[in-house]
Amino acid sequence: MEIMKIMEKLLNKISKYDIFVNYIPGCAIVFILKKVFDINLLIDNVALDLCLIYFYGIISKYIGTFLYKAINKIGLIDYVDYDDYISRQLKDKERVIIRNISMLETIAGATILVIIISFLSNEKIIINNKFVTLCVVGIILIYLLIKNTKYQLEYLKIRFKNKKKSNKKKPSKNESKNSK
Repeated sequence: MEIMKIMEKLLNKISKYDIFVNYIPGCAIVFILKKVFDINLLIDNVALDLCLIYFYGIISKYIGTFLYKAINKIGLIDYVDYDDYISRQLKDKERVIIRNISMLETIAGATILVIIISFLSNEKIIINNKFVTLCVVGIILIYLLIKNTKYQLEYLKIRFKNKKKSNKKKPSKNESKNSK
């Protein structure tokens, strides 16, 4: 019973960001590999399984970040200028967009991780119909994720640019009287 209290306290401290960016992709990885390829990544211990799911989500995030950085370098997407991001107080809508972009990176990483695990778990390294289907769906999914990220980044850039224009120094009442 003590472990349940500890788990409840732990779950209460987990942020929405962690749930969306680490746990949900980790759960998806475990579910897809179990249902499609009969690969069990869990060990039937609730506390340890939650840790493993979180770990799979973190690995997915790292893979996705690496993928998106590479895509950024070749010019397919263009991230918002870091100084613009840091120097402003983000509105709720902008925070949601940034969280969405992070989630899209993680989903792309999870897709790659599922493909790698399913390939490496094949004892004979046979490329069967399930694996080919997974690869095709994975490539399409990653393409759509990148397109979606690109649109969200363009929207953020427009918002940041408009905010810069509206923040340009407006003449004060004293300055406008002195110029007359």
